[in-house]
Amino acid sequence: MVGMMEKKKARTFYILIFIYAFLVIVDGALTYYNTPTLEKEGNPLVFFLGWGWPGLIVVNLITAIAIAALGYYSYIKYKTVYTNQTKITRYLSEIFHGDPDLFWKGGKVKSYAPVIACLGYAMLHTVIAARCVIVMEWLLSTFKTMTLYYLRFKFMLLGRVDLVVAVIVCLFRVVYWFRREFKLQLKAQMQKDDEDNEIEQIDVEN
Repeated sequence: MVGMMEKKKARTFYILIFIYAFLVIVDGALTYYNTPTLEKEGNPLVFFLGWGWPGLIVVNLITAIAIAALGYYSYIKYKTVYTNQTKITRYLSEIFHGDPDLFWKGGKVKSYAPVIACLGYAMLHTVIAARCVIVMEWLLSTFKTMTLYYLRFKFMLLGRVDLVVAVIVCLFRVVYWFRREFKLQLKAQMQKDDEDNEIEQIDVEN
């Protein structure tokens, strides 16, 4: 059961990385097609710092490597922490502090592994969602249909719809990841209890 779950997580990771890499390439190609001189580029590194193509390429490579590393840790290296807790607050307190009673009181964090794993999971999903928005914007620009789009969304954060989408997706995936980990350990508890009950029944029958 655990082995199948780990294989599924690994497969999901590689699929997501492929999607992200594809979107980065499409984004770059559409950017070059629409604005070879980067005069229409909305990246802050361009219009605030004046970076050109070499800078953008290097930053994208570094970002891709960091996202891949965090995602790899989350999907492949990190293992779900199994406890005997049945409340999510006590579960979170135990995996962070090593004590189920410190959730509301606070205390020294003894393990940052769940934080890193959660960050990797959330960031991988976030950058994919944000890139989808950016690619959509460039496609609209390519086909000269951006006017209505800008009129509807120009008042968003820095006029960047992708940033708003990124914040929403990141917050949602962080909450989802912790809930998922808690449910996984609950499911493992139930399976263990069922196995123990079966063993007890066999012992009684014998």
